[in-house]
Amino acid sequence: MQIENDFDVNIRIARSKERMGDLDEAIKYYKDALQLEDNSNTRKELGRILRNNGNFEEAILNFRMCRHLDPNNYRNLMELAWLLHGMGKSEESANIFKEISKDNTDWMTFHGWGLALQAIGKNNDAI
Repeated sequence: MQIENDFDVNIRIARSKERMGDLDEAIKYYKDALQLEDNSNTRKELGRILRNNGNFEEAILNFRMCRHLDPNNYRNLMELAWLLHGMGKSEESANIFKEISKDNTDWMTFHGWGLALQAIGKNNDAI
């Protein structure tokens, strides 16, 4: 069996590398897996590692692809919205939180939305 042709093996290796703290190798194996099967779960895992490794722009690209691949998965949108907010892209972040709030009413959504609105000077809307 060749590793480069087996999605599940690449995912298992990527997760092992991540647990061992070898994020660069984990990223490599997640990317190899995506070459075989592009899906939102793998992109979300890769996006989280990229974010945690300081590769914010590449993480955003992966979270955006999650949105494209699975547009109704609010958890993927939350990852994108929080990262955008953390990078100072609060206008876009607020729009995503607003979109999420239509179907998901947990406190984290409204908390994020309020913080994003405050960051863009819409304090009255944040209340």
